[in-house]
Amino acid sequence: MTKTGADYAWFENDFPDIAEAYCFTLVRGLSPAELMSRLDGRPEAPLQGIAAVVDAAFAQYDLEEGDRQLVAMTTVGAWTLLIEPNGYRGVTED
Repeated sequence: MTKTGADYAWFENDFPDIAEAYCFTLVRGLSPAELMSRLDGRPEAPLQGIAAVVDAAFAQYDLEEGDRQLVAMTTVGAWTLLIEPNGYRGVTED
């Protein structure tokens, strides 16, 4: 069965805050804490909901003048899901 763009319209409808630019990365075998360490990250206060993550990510980007980015992580079974509003770490060689 061939998919079209219409088959994925739900994402933009359900998640308009992040639909314009995002990077989702699934990492198997690392906990969020281990992944954060490998990314040279630091923990921040927990956030609830994608709108809060997007707002905090853009505020962090402005505060750090683009030098650091806020990413959100959660577990999905044995995987860690990395969510980057307007991010790109998940597609870099590092």
